[in-house]
Amino acid sequence: MSENRMATLLPAALADQTKTATLELVNVWKSHFIELEPSVRERMSMMGPAKSAVAKDAAEIVSNSPQLMPAYRDAEGFRVDLANAATLRPLIGHLKDLVRELETLLLVSEAEAYDTALAVYAHVREMAERGGSATAQAAAETLGAHFANRRPRKNSAQA
Repeated sequence: MSENRMATLLPAALADQTKTATLELVNVWKSHFIELEPSVRERMSMMGPAKSAVAKDAAEIVSNSPQLMPAYRDAEGFRVDLANAATLRPLIGHLKDLVRELETLLLVSEAEAYDTALAVYAHVREMAERGGSATAQAAAETLGAHFANRRPRKNSAQA
């Protein structure tokens, strides 16, 4: 018998609580969301460690010597952007961690369910081929329809 890693049913209350909390977070943050055209978004880049170091040093320089801020740039806007980035980065990290864990649960659940479905199909197909019950024949036909457009199995006699 194969191992079933997801042997415990996830509580509906947990799923409901997660959905509610997610919707509440979206609602709380909604007033801060910014709509960007895809073409504008593509031209923007996230600050990784190297870009973050440049921005941090630039902020320190203009903080100590405000006259070094270009006249066409807003010093307060720069400060706000850096503060917002510092606030958002850890939040996004926590959310990504949660999503990664939920995706693992989904991956395992779906993989195990499909593996079991294939085992059921193989079993009912074998039963039907041996002249099994009408129920087995109907089940093999129903499940077999999902594979009708795929290449036929190699027959062991042809191999």
